[in-house]
This record gives sequence, structure tokens and C-alpha cells, in this order.
Amino acid sequence: MRTFKKGDLVIYRMQKTSMRPSPRAKGVRPSEHGDRYTYVVDKYWTVARMIDQDTVEIIIRCGKIRRLPVIARQLRKAQPLERFRLRQRFPRGPSSVTA
Repeated sequence: MRTFKKGDLVIYRMQKTSMRPSPRAKGVRPSEHGDRYTYVVDKYWTVARMIDQDTVEIIIRCGKIRRLPVIARQLRKAQPLERFRLRQRFPRGPSSVTA
């Protein structure tokens, strides 16, 4: 069982659909008629707290709080190089943990 602690930087791979994928889009696939694209984008969030053994509460950059299952395949801890890059992009951290 994976565990997270307050302040851990996590990456959530979110699936999106739009007419124009962002520059950070990965795995871009056109729809059947080619008018939309499906892709994934890595979202960088911070752990606020563990709710229980199966649920983690995270804070996204704009301050919203989300609850995710710990076993979600899209959720993982940021690797050392990713943490380094995040500190360069967000000197004070991607969000402030206030929980």
C-alpha cells in the first residue's frame, strides 16, 4: 500500500479532450473524425494529508482541495529530478500546504 505524507509533491496524470492540445500534452490521439484530441497532462500537486489508509487529500495550485484514492494508477510521488524542476518553476512550491 502506498503512503503519502503532508507536503509530498505528487504527479497526477489527467486525461483531457480538446480541440487544441497544450504543449505539455502527451500521448495525443485524434478522435474518429479528427475534430478533437484525447491526451494526458501531468498535473503537479501537493499532499495536504492522508484522510485514511485508502484516500489522500491534495491541494492543487489554485488552492482547491481534491480527494483521490491512494491506489489510483494516475497518482504517484514526484521523482527527485521532477522535484528539482518544480522548485525551479515554483520557488515557493507549487502550492502552500495549510491543512
